[in-house]
Amino acid sequence: MRDSDAELLAREFLQTQPQGAVPAPFLLRYYKNIDNTLPALVIKSLDAQLTHEYRYALCGQIVAAMALLLMAGGFIYLVLHEQERPAYALLGAGVLNAIGGFLRARLRANEESTKAVATPSNRISTE
Repeated sequence: MRDSDAELLAREFLQTQPQGAVPAPFLLRYYKNIDNTLPALVIKSLDAQLTHEYRYALCGQIVAAMALLLMAGGFIYLVLHEQERPAYALLGAGVLNAIGGFLRARLRANEESTKAVATPSNRISTE
């Protein structure tokens, strides 16, 4: 790659901010100049990665739903067997854990969104 090509690519990269998982169109065009099959491989790889992340999130939601059902079932079982104190402790621990998990997820999402913002000090100079 010539220096002028590298400068042009860097300038184009700094001017466009890609949104989401798909690379910017100029990058796909650049990959196509290198090898005609690269853009298709990049998109296929991104599709596989997004499918994996979706399945991982879905499994997490299924496990959380099962834990909620088990907690509710344990609460009902204990109440029916006149064990109210342990039942309320089980319910309270489950509710507090759910609230804590929700807050941790929200705080982590806020931290990641503030880290992703590009500042002028961390951009590459093309001059």
